[in-house]
Amino acid sequence: MAAMTQTHSGALPPLPPAPPEAGSPNVRTRYAVPWDWSDMLLWIAGGLVIYLTVALGLVYAEYLVNPGVMKPGSSLTNDVVFNLVNQIALDGTAAGMVLLLVLVRRHGTPAMLGLRLPRLRWFAALPLIVALVQAMVLALSFASEQLFPSATSNQCQQVKSAYGTQYALGLIAVAVAAPAAEELVFRGFLFGWLRAHLPVWSAALISGIIFGAVHDQSALAIPLMGIGVGFAYVYHRSGSIYVTMLAHAMFNAINLWPILFQPCS
Repeated sequence: MAAMTQTHSGALPPLPPAPPEAGSPNVRTRYAVPWDWSDMLLWIAGGLVIYLTVALGLVYAEYLVNPGVMKPGSSLTNDVVFNLVNQIALDGTAAGMVLLLVLVRRHGTPAMLGLRLPRLRWFAALPLIVALVQAMVLALSFASEQLFPSATSNQCQQVKSAYGTQYALGLIAVAVAAPAAEELVFRGFLFGWLRAHLPVWSAALISGIIFGAVHDQSALAIPLMGIGVGFAYVYHRSGSIYVTMLAHAMFNAINLWPILFQPCS
């Protein structure tokens, strides 16, 4: 038989190297994705161009509807509806660029971004996930205050200025549009790419740091980083971005109420 044919030296040919064990850090086939760093750069550049174009269009549309908005002393930021539409445009651009790059440029599938239904037990676990994230945020917020007492955050003032006491409109922006876009971008797109090249916890930590940094809130950087790491792990275990979208939405909805109806600290 050919498999038993000896070489001229009389020895059997060497066996091929054994495949790496399952779970080895060198095995990334399970988490391989078709996008790479160039898509990250295109997401930033293309998203910025598209959003600026849409934002300018919104400003012009607002001027056509309400010319007085351009008078001295007036401000677009006082228009709750404009703020909502602007936030939806920002989140929509971020999510749309991800879908364009992954589905069209790279011919990927929605499942590669976690856009697939999880097992039912993950829906049942949502209250526990949100409670654990809330507890983690409180602990990290306390630690951050002790480590960086001079750090500040104007998130409360920004949300109040944008939506006043309009909880329903604020809910659409903060607990619907933002979680959907942020989970698709930071967990499905960014963490998904990092996980294909790094150990899971390293990918979760890096994506969490970036998630905290882009919010530009120094006092909240550590808690936000914790949220990013936690949701990345939940996504990794559940295999579905819908789980983290819902958990993120519930978390934001719970925390929006005191922001709008209690004094900022």
